[in-house]
Amino acid sequence: MRSFLKIVIFFIVLNSSSVCADILSQAKEQNHAKLKKEIIGLSKRVLTQYLIKQREIKAPKNLSPFLLKNQAGLFVTLYVGDEKRGCWGNLYPQRKNIAEEIIKNTIKAASQDQRYENIHVSDLPFVTYSVSIVGKIEPINDSGELNPRIYGLLVKKGKKAGVLLPGEAKTNRWQVLECKRLAGINFREEVEMYRFRTILFEL
Repeated sequence: MRSFLKIVIFFIVLNSSSVCADILSQAKEQNHAKLKKEIIGLSKRVLTQYLIKQREIKAPKNLSPFLLKNQAGLFVTLYVGDEKRGCWGNLYPQRKNIAEEIIKNTIKAASQDQRYENIHVSDLPFVTYSVSIVGKIEPINDSGELNPRIYGLLVKKGKKAGVLLPGEAKTNRWQVLECKRLAGINFREEVEMYRFRTILFEL
């Protein structure tokens, strides 16, 4: 898993009523290699069609029920070689199924992440894909309940929020401080904190 990658969340919806709390358990029950091939294959097809034909594909009807019948927040991160070129996602689902989340977030990661140069047609042979599906998000009282290798972190104060995915920090303290920095929150301020696990698919 690629670590220490700074992520800005472009919008976060803190309403988990539609989130399936055991989505990660369901994912682990699938054939991982098959599901990985399906998820990364969809993201790759989306990006190729978007860049070459300037169109957004619809979710294929022959995808697995896991992708078509479940909702989950997820992040898509795109690299060209070893260089990160885009990341977009949500902690909570915004669309009717996981497949549509992958489609929308792949396009936005490639074309709307203003921190990086957009991905071009000439980049396609060199693109690698990373999709992180987000599990249950739970509040915590202090950083002692964190383990950055296992848990991602959301910090929130008012309308400001910052997120790091699992594996993007070495220490609990750095994870909290970096989330505050990403959110534009002073490092001395008290914040609401939430932790979450993900399951990663990359190729």
